[in-house]
Amino acid sequence: MIPFTCFTSTLHVMNERGLMASWNADFFPLPGGAIFDHQKQQLAAVSRFPGQLDVFVIGFDNRVWTTFWNENTGWNADFFPLPGGAVFDHEKQQLAAVSRFPGQLDVFVIGFDNRVWTTFWNENTGWNADFFPLPGGAVFDHEKQQLAAVSRFPGQLDVFVIGFDNRVWTTFWNENTGWNADFFPLPGGAVFDHEKQQLAAVSRFPGQLDVFVIGFDNRVWTTFWNENTGWNADFFPLPGGAVFDHEKQQLAAVSRFPGQLDVFVIGFDNRVWTTFWNENTGWNADFFPLPGGAVFDHEKQQLAAVSRFPGQLDVFVIGFDNRVWTTFWNENTGWNADFFPLPGGAVFDHEKQQLAAVSRFPGQLDVFVIGFDNRVWTTFWNENTGWNADFFPLPGGAVFDHQKQQLAAVSRFPGQLDVLVIGLDNRVWTTFWNESLEPMPRLSITLRAITVSGEGRFIEVSGLGFTPGKNVKLGYDIFSGGGPTTHQLGEDAFTSDSEGRFARRIRVNLTEISGAQVQATDEASNAAVTASL
Repeated sequence: MIPFTCFTSTLHVMNERGLMASWNADFFPLPGGAIFDHQKQQLAAVSRFPGQLDVFVIGFDNRVWTTFWNENTGWNADFFPLPGGAVFDHEKQQLAAVSRFPGQLDVFVIGFDNRVWTTFWNENTGWNADFFPLPGGAVFDHEKQQLAAVSRFPGQLDVFVIGFDNRVWTTFWNENTGWNADFFPLPGGAVFDHEKQQLAAVSRFPGQLDVFVIGFDNRVWTTFWNENTGWNADFFPLPGGAVFDHEKQQLAAVSRFPGQLDVFVIGFDNRVWTTFWNENTGWNADFFPLPGGAVFDHEKQQLAAVSRFPGQLDVFVIGFDNRVWTTFWNENTGWNADFFPLPGGAVFDHEKQQLAAVSRFPGQLDVFVIGFDNRVWTTFWNENTGWNADFFPLPGGAVFDHQKQQLAAVSRFPGQLDVLVIGLDNRVWTTFWNESLEPMPRLSITLRAITVSGEGRFIEVSGLGFTPGKNVKLGYDIFSGGGPTTHQLGEDAFTSDSEGRFARRIRVNLTEISGAQVQATDEASNAAVTASL
């Protein structure tokens, strides 16, 4: 038999300051017993300042629940329902949460009555007594539409939605006047498919709002608000004749500096198309396909676009081959010659999963996705080392539903990443990377089937990289036969030597060996490694 060596997926990297950093040993459920519908709900996570994380979700009871992490107290003891008795459709609606300054949180949702409801938290008064409907009688389709909420400066909130009449409606809150008297349709007669399309709203500086949507004619339409002129007279199609699938595609819009807008979408030809607006030249003459021949599934995939500094754009998508592909634009070189797959052989479900891409500082990109094995996988790019050699699963054995759940990834300061997801047990799970976290050991074990004269047959397990002088636990399954199989199961516990090594023999009681699986757990760090014969 050829021995098989397996390393843990724990990643130890030098951060931007040359310090060791690490992922936590595993995902862990947030404190408390609250559970939520992992088949219908996605989490909304907001960091309103570096020392705070707030998480929101609609419960099985249709109330809005939240919990929080604070740098002084850690995670709250459990999720709790927001004050009041308001309930919302947890099977159809997702929450929109916005922090417009560090001391304020606003949450929006379309109610069973199809009105838009909101509540807020303020550092001086805490949570409002209950959700309340926004002023006016406007109603929207809570089964098809999701809200787009934008804060363009601390004293302003703008909310957008496509109405039953297929026009785009909006309302706003201002610190001087409070909520507007009612939602109102944006100027003009343009209409859009409220059953298929969601709005993309971007504020590229405090005095500007831009709204994008794919029209019934499959062209991309936009309108804008400017503090000097107010709302434009109507939506208008972006220049050129390019058309896109309004029933399947949603737009990705990015502002990488106040004078620039970039819009991305996958075309009917499955190529990625883009156009841009620049304060000096206005809108480009038409959408154009990104360089190269790469194609992607426009019926299943949506693009993730990230600007990590004003002179850079990165676009990510899962390909037909289930690998993650990317391309980039740089102010010095323009667009890369083509999309290219990220290094390594990892594959993910392009029909069910969407990518979460985060830039926590200008020289770093992190990409997350749930794998076919239901573990959370990640890879990264760093300006010093380029792309990592492959995706790798986050440490630990936690698994999540890749067919129903999407990840929420948040960077609340450059040295921290938090990833959140609803588990198969319907609890909310999280893990984190921190630049100063003590690195976990890099474990490895080797298995070898041996025969010792006069003593019998053994599986010899050799280990490296464990915490020196600390407890190690082995769990093993030795089996024989290919029809039914006979199993020899067991556990062993011992202490590693002063260099974090060990050699252990497991006596084989079976008449023959078809294979074996062994897991070694470093109990000091809770890291584990598995190997097979």
